[in-house]
Amino acid sequence: MKAQISIEFIMGVAVLLFIYTFALGIFSNYSQQDIMQSEKIKQLCYTISSAIDSASIGGDGFAVNTTLPKNANSGEYTISILNSSIVSVDWEDQVFACSTTTQSVTPLAFSSGKFSAVNINKTVYISAIQTNSTYNAGENIEINGMCFLGNVSLAITDSSGNDILNVNVTTTNNSFSYNWTPISKGEYTIYARDTIYKNLNAKKDITIL
Repeated sequence: MKAQISIEFIMGVAVLLFIYTFALGIFSNYSQQDIMQSEKIKQLCYTISSAIDSASIGGDGFAVNTTLPKNANSGEYTISILNSSIVSVDWEDQVFACSTTTQSVTPLAFSSGKFSAVNINKTVYISAIQTNSTYNAGENIEINGMCFLGNVSLAITDSSGNDILNVNVTTTNNSFSYNWTPISKGEYTIYARDTIYKNLNAKKDITIL
């Protein structure tokens, strides 16, 4: 009888240890992924705030071009720049904010791609293109561009560098919107350049499935 009780006790302890080890493994893995994601968000925020600060310190006409990754760990992220000198990065269920040294910065929201930070008359203008990163062939794409002072030269190229589209777009309130429907799958790059202030430019890579 005592031997049977001992065996059952040992088996019970073994089962509890297995459950504990399994749960600990899941928690450790989740925590590690969570920490890595948090660090990437912080790096994105500091990269953007540093570009803004550099343009501000550089003086009138100074420009900084920065390229952000197409996505972060296969998840879309959103960047919000507030004219209260706050940069915010929203990625899945995490948000991180950092500050800049200037409050004279144009507010906008965008995601990945190349953006420019340009000092014009002591105001830092952030020019960017806002679209999703992935679309289906035949799907309408609304291309939005922010903080362009003049009209915009808009171009789209395929993965071989061939021009798919090249048009001039009129801006309204320093922004523009243009609709494009791709018919072929592949990788494409969207370029936007201010026709007056050449340093105000942006680039966005998209994938057509």
